Amino acid sequence: MVMYSLNTLSSHTLTLCNTGAQKDFGLEIYGERFAEAGIASLIFDYRTFGGSGGEPRHWVSPSRHLEDWQSAVGYVQSQLGGTVDTSKLMLWGTSFAGGHVLVTAAKLGSNVTAVISQVPFLDGKASFARSTKERGLGKIIRAVIAALHDSIRSLFHYPAAYYPLVGEPGGWNFMGLGEQDMADYYAKHPAKYQGGWRNMARCKLALEVGNYRPINFVPQITAPVLYIAATKDKLCPVDEVQAAANITANGQLVAVDKSHFQVYSGDALEYLLDKQVYFLRTAAGLPAVTTAEDS
Repeated sequence: MVMYSLNTLSSHTLTLCNTGAQKDFGLEIYGERFAEAGIASLIFDYRTFGGSGGEPRHWVSPSRHLEDWQSAVGYVQSQLGGTVDTSKLMLWGTSFAGGHVLVTAAKLGSNVTAVISQVPFLDGKASFARSTKERGLGKIIRAVIAALHDSIRSLFHYPAAYYPLVGEPGGWNFMGLGEQDMADYYAKHPAKYQGGWRNMARCKLALEVGNYRPINFVPQITAPVLYIAATKDKLCPVDEVQAAANITANGQLVAVDKSHFQVYSGDALEYLLDKQVYFLRTAAGLPAVTTAEDS
């Protein structure tokens, strides 16, 4: 875990941040900008990724990730009460974690002050349908067989089986990316990975992801939610994000004319950071503009 705050003793609130990968994939930008705005941020890696321990590595699992979110919240509430105002807890997640924060917020209820869900994964069922159309039923069946194989290997304590996380559209991977999307994906990666990251994920993810539907938890969220969508996003389509915003009691949507991975850089990043800081400070009952007393 990494804590970002210019002065933790005067921080008004704390934001828990995560992504669908690991924290050294550009999350420090968000932590630093939030800290400048008087909002402390705790950024963490899931088990088996980055700076966190755990074996086998690269175990992408919605259920395990949600457990890690609960653990991070528990850590904040039990360990950080003397340094930040933990009564104002805000959740930030992007991509796969954009769905995780919605599920977590629904479970925590009034204990959450605000949520930011950026280009979120919302509906495994819809994602499965798109993947089947793109790859063909034969490759989907093979992926399920590989997932079962991986699960059986675990029962007998054999090494995990893996698929590439990203690759060419329609190929043997979990995320098929075109040339530009692939370039944008790797653009946010560090020169050297913490924890020895590799382009792979456990095959058994295929057994879980199709049934993972954060969209079903959205109506239960009581906190205000800022949704961020990219109009050219092929992984987490803007119409799904708009649908989530429509059924959120206190939801708002900001959309940019970019693809999924272009929200992390350039003019889109700066524009969206300004929107997020404004949203977080407003939700925390702070002036929209940072003052000298906030730093």
